[in-house]
Amino acid sequence: MTIVRATDFRKNMSHYLQLANTERVIITHRSGNSYELLPKTQIVDNDTYYSNPAVIENLRQAELDIAEGRSIELTSEEVAKMLGVWDTN
Repeated sequence: MTIVRATDFRKNMSHYLQLANTERVIITHRSGNSYELLPKTQIVDNDTYYSNPAVIENLRQAELDIAEGRSIELTSEEVAKMLGVWDTN
């Protein structure tokens, strides 16, 4: 496993991209966050909801509807009433 700072990764990106094909590459950031670099062949997409093309298309259509004014705004109380749940606030 190789751990590299984000600044060093940017300076020598192609090296670390190649290295990720054979070993784990962890990129650290000064914010304290860390990221693992994975080749696409190792990525497992097990999110059955957002990986569904029909769901993605529905979301795109909803965004278009909102942008074109084909939507209504509801308060949280109205949503709770529609769903039959009680507001916890």
